[in-house]
Amino acid sequence: MKRLELLKPLFPFNITQGFGGNFIIDYTKIFPGLKGHNGLDATRGCISGKCYAIEGAYIRASHDGTIYSVWQDDKGAWIIEVITDEQFLDINGQSYYWKTIYAHLLANPPVIKGQKVKVGDILGFADTTGFVTGPHLHWGLKPGQMIDDQFIKAFPNNGYWGAVDPVPYLSNLSAYEVMNTIQLASEIIRKVVEFIKNWKK
Repeated sequence: MKRLELLKPLFPFNITQGFGGNFIIDYTKIFPGLKGHNGLDATRGCISGKCYAIEGAYIRASHDGTIYSVWQDDKGAWIIEVITDEQFLDINGQSYYWKTIYAHLLANPPVIKGQKVKVGDILGFADTTGFVTGPHLHWGLKPGQMIDDQFIKAFPNNGYWGAVDPVPYLSNLSAYEVMNTIQLASEIIRKVVEFIKNWKK
């Protein structure tokens, strides 16, 4: 069984707030049962002098799987949850199904519950819905088990609503880069096939 690996859902991927305690925000006063930040906040940032806007940016699936839910929380955030279709190992060698959470998206994202997705597929668009101070993606990760099509969190009482730090599972590549590679390879194959057909004429 393979260890879980997640591709970055944004390109570029610039973490603005990590997982865990935050000395600026007292999460316990805003979100009951939450003792700290239960995911990563990310924008896009700059690469080689070129800067990329976050608002409206494509949010891409970090792994193959199934759309588990598309919903809006009580603070107005649009959220998409994607679960893996098979189990993967955590950093301690334990096997779980995994759920990735994508929050603060533009309203009415273009996917539906039960839809199959591949890594790199567009799930939605970055926005400012919900409890935010500016546009960004909140990206979370939860291990668990599937029982009667329901995702059961492995650590429901860990103070982070069952979430764990995604960083140990983060690939150096983004889903965008992988999609570009796949599309380029497909285009090369198409041209080779076309060349062979023309050569045989």
